[in-house]
Amino acid sequence: MHRRKKGCGFFVWVDVEFPPREKAMVSWLLGRLKELEKDVGRRQSRERKLMGWLILSWGLVMLLLFWQFL
Repeated sequence: MHRRKKGCGFFVWVDVEFPPREKAMVSWLLGRLKELEKDVGRRQSRERKLMGWLILSWGLVMLLLFWQFL
């Protein structure tokens, strides 16, 4: 059984307006966050490319060593 609270159910929603300085700070922080997320994406892409080159280079070294011992 679900009990309901007694009352009229009336409430007032109040949106507090942020001062201009805080609005500017939040806007700056959101912009900075977007820049940092892009930077992380670029660095992850570069890391994947470098890992591919590293794997390729080690594969070539192993292949050359294998041929030398044949």
